[in-house]
Amino acid sequence: MIKNTNYFGIDISKDVFDVSGADGNHHQFKNDLSGFKSYCV
Repeated sequence: MIKNTNYFGIDISKDVFDVSGADGNHHQFKNDLSGFKSYCV
């Protein structure tokens, strides 16, 4: 069995939250229900 480990960081502020992966990818979402739903897709 092959196991993969992915690391990422989340920074939450009043208006947005940022998600950064160890591979350098960065995404920003609204800090509301629609933003969280977008993140989970």
